[in-house]
Amino acid sequence: MAKWSQLPKELLELIAQRLKTTFDILRFRSVCSSWRSSVPPKPRCLPYRFPSPPDDVIPDMAGDIFISKRTIFHLGFPENPEKIPQHHRLPIPTAG
Repeated sequence: MAKWSQLPKELLELIAQRLKTTFDILRFRSVCSSWRSSVPPKPRCLPYRFPSPPDDVIPDMAGDIFISKRTIFHLGFPENPEKIPQHHRLPIPTAG
């Protein structure tokens, strides 16, 4: 049985040319180190950001909407930030 990590570089390049999405590239590169080194990572693109819709469209919504190719994420903000458990908070260093 052939080892996936020993496929010829030319074959890996042909496969890589057919990868259409960032997710496909990530999956391809995660197979093994030789596959990862055969394809450079795609430049990182942040998802599109849209402001929250008006309250009459989606009531009681706070936060922003981020859209990627396949998924829509709603990142909400808590009503009372003081109620967030300490272990869920990220420290933000201040300059100075």
